[in-house]
Amino acid sequence: MSWFNSKNLCSHCNITKTNQKFENAITCPQCESNILLAREGIRMCPVDQTEMTKENHKGIILDRCSKCNGVWLDRDELSSMQELAIEDSDFATGMVIGMAIG
Repeated sequence: MSWFNSKNLCSHCNITKTNQKFENAITCPQCESNILLAREGIRMCPVDQTEMTKENHKGIILDRCSKCNGVWLDRDELSSMQELAIEDSDFATGMVIGMAIG
């Protein structure tokens, strides 16, 4: 069991207790996700020009088109996903199932 005090509150929401750091600040996973998502600009699907939604998968931000169901990766995101799949077998299984059912 970890010991938490007021210094362990997320520096962004001041609600969640965590030992996790992001960019040298105590940051809960939800706030880290929100920060990463906010940094990404709005992107249009290259296939049908529909505004894509952002999805955070373990720190990897994917752009998904709700119209054609395409998933688009930015530079280095594919290699990050491959590394994560090697480290986390559940993530790899989820990727394969996701690709199979579309």
